[in-house]
Amino acid sequence: MYNSLCRAATVLCVSHLEGFYKDAVKYYVSDLNNINFIDLPKAMKRVFCQSFVGFENSKEANEKITMLMSEFESHGKFNLSEKNFLPEKNKNPKPSVLEGVCSSLGTKNLFTSIDGTIFDSVFSMTPKQIDRTVDILNKKVKKRMLNFPCYVDPFIFKKITEEVESNKKIANTKKRTLWEDFLDELNTKRHDIAHGNNFENNSSPEWIITAKNKCRILQLICILIIATNAYQKPKEAI
Repeated sequence: MYNSLCRAATVLCVSHLEGFYKDAVKYYVSDLNNINFIDLPKAMKRVFCQSFVGFENSKEANEKITMLMSEFESHGKFNLSEKNFLPEKNKNPKPSVLEGVCSSLGTKNLFTSIDGTIFDSVFSMTPKQIDRTVDILNKKVKKRMLNFPCYVDPFIFKKITEEVESNKKIANTKKRTLWEDFLDELNTKRHDIAHGNNFENNSSPEWIITAKNKCRILQLICILIIATNAYQKPKEAI
């Protein structure tokens, strides 16, 4: 029974993370339907217009998309659909999936953006410190999200660690970040359990609780960084 509960909890961590990105898209799209089309992130404008033209990457298609974007910007009437910003099929929250969802909402290179920031310190914290971080970050996010459009100081995503010299020499090679490594490990555990590759329990309750809290922190980070990029308040006319 103990092993079964631990295995089930590991799978649930992944399931809840998948549910999070679906709900995040749903509520962001709902909020952004209340602003002018011209004020949407360019990525969202493009995805919206692709829903009419198709997702083919060709010169002709791009010209049609550009024309449609200009047309919608001129009259402002639009209605975003959440399904256009989600993967076509249900997908586990692998790093590439989360990056794709965030990119469609206007935040490119999610994990590169948070790599080397204060959020990496989570991986050097004790379980109690991580638990406290969840509470503090949750309160801050709720406070920031009370109003729309919300304001998030981009300073929190400032790099606080320098890139390792060896990595600078491999400019064309994208290194895996700490958050990507964490998701890789979690998804691998989930895959082995769900597909019967591993009938043993290799995760202690402490590891599961810490993984759950890291997932929660990642969700809050995503909310903050998407909110930072999803809406830019238009400049007032002089």
